[in-house]
Amino acid sequence: MYKAANSIMLRFGLVRRFLNHVFYQYLSRLDKRGDVILMNYGYQNPDPEASMISMSHKDEDNRYSLQLYHHVASGIDIRGRVYLKWGVGEVAGLLTLSEHLRHSR
Repeated sequence: MYKAANSIMLRFGLVRRFLNHVFYQYLSRLDKRGDVILMNYGYQNPDPEASMISMSHKDEDNRYSLQLYHHVASGIDIRGRVYLKWGVGEVAGLLTLSEHLRHSR
């Protein structure tokens, strides 16, 4: 069943976008207290020898989502530059990235 649903989603972009929208709306409604501050796919380095980024205890619940921001932003030198998060939702990931990489906003 999963393989069939996944195949349909991959072939039909409109269906995939609609189902993603419904899924994210459902998840956000479940979060009545507002505990979820980031909602992305997250990132885990496939190299088991790679060191994990350090973060404060309060950020640990969002480790994989924050690692995605870090992985994307650490590929280029953005020190001293102004950058913009383009997307829907809160800017918690960008603010945390600024703290971790110590760049200007």
